[in-house]
This record gives sequence, structure tokens and C-alpha cells, in this order.
Amino acid sequence: MGYSISWFAVRNKTPDVLLDELLLKRTGKMSDYPEVPISGRSLPSGWFIVVFNDIEHPLVSAISLAAVSKNCDVIVCMVKEHVMVSTSALWKNGEQIWHVEHDAQTSIDHLQSSGDLPDDYATIVQEYAAQQEDAGGKEADTDYFFEIPLRIAQDIVGFKHDESDFEEESFEEFHTTRSSTQPKPTKTPRPATPDNPQENILKSKPWWKLW
Repeated sequence: MGYSISWFAVRNKTPDVLLDELLLKRTGKMSDYPEVPISGRSLPSGWFIVVFNDIEHPLVSAISLAAVSKNCDVIVCMVKEHVMVSTSALWKNGEQIWHVEHDAQTSIDHLQSSGDLPDDYATIVQEYAAQQEDAGGKEADTDYFFEIPLRIAQDIVGFKHDESDFEEESFEEFHTTRSSTQPKPTKTPRPATPDNPQENILKSKPWWKLW
């Protein structure tokens, strides 16, 4: 069925501070990232990556990313190969700076983007659009547009889930330490409205807890 994972990488925040904020604990046990619920490592690019074997983990929600990105940069990526959906985004200081998404369930050449996009965005889109056209356009068997959000994240962070140059079992497994004492939101939530139900959640629960 292929990969169904999410990950984010953080720059300008130390790994220990990040893990403490996420209520994650190092185990010292090394593994391959698709095989455990949560794992991570420092990347040669200087970013620290945390990989979730779950595309809807609470720690990759908008509320969580807003909190994690306080005083740092966060690149987040989601991969659903079984339906050919991919997304990437940049968060900084509690705000989403840009977002790119491909959903083959809409169209093989579907691409949605918003925000202050990376400088090489247009070049990357042109590259994969040309490959899609050469392969037969919408009638092609290969979905090249799926690669666009992933390539954008890779060019920034230096990681792509299916092109890893790392040795086997080079990601450390992390365990959650969630308890009755939880971190407070890093920013005051806006008033709840019918169009903003997340704020009701943020008022009554820790920033990472969506259930």
C-alpha cells in the first residue's frame, strides 16, 4: 500500500528543547522510521526531524505546529501513497508561511498552493509538469505532481521518505511522556466561532490533544 506517514523538521531549536515541548522521551533504541510510531534524528543539513507513522497524529495538527514553531522554522510534510496525496508547508513563529498540496483523487495534475512560496517553487513545478506531459499527461500511469510538495521539502531540509541515504536503524525511537501535567498554549487563542471550532479545543485542552 505504500507509505502513509507524516514528519516535520525543526531548525533554530535544540532537539532536547523540542522533545521536551512535544512531551517525547529519548529511548536510545535505534530503528528504521517506518517501523515505529515516532522516531527522529539530526539531519546533515542542520535540521532535526521527527517522523510519525501516522498521517493524522495530534503533533502534526495545526494547533501543534503553531506551538512548535514558536521562535523557529518548521517544515512539515505528509505522505499518503495509497491515494497519492502529498503536502508540505513552512511554519514560523506560530504562523503558516506557505502550503503546497497535491491530491490525485482530484486530478493527476492537481496542485494547490498558498502563501509566500519558496523561490524555486515555479522551477520545481515546471520540471515535474514537463515530466507529466512527456509521460502522457492526465492519461499517464505515473503521477509526477505527487513529487512536487515532497521535492520542495527535500530541497530545504535534505530528507525525502523514499530516498534516504541513511544507514539502517539510524533513527532513534521516541516515547510519549504525556501525563496530567501538560504544556500550556504558547499564544492566546482567538475567540471561538462556528467557523473556528479548533479554538474551543485549545481553550479546554492541551495544545497537542485533539480528542
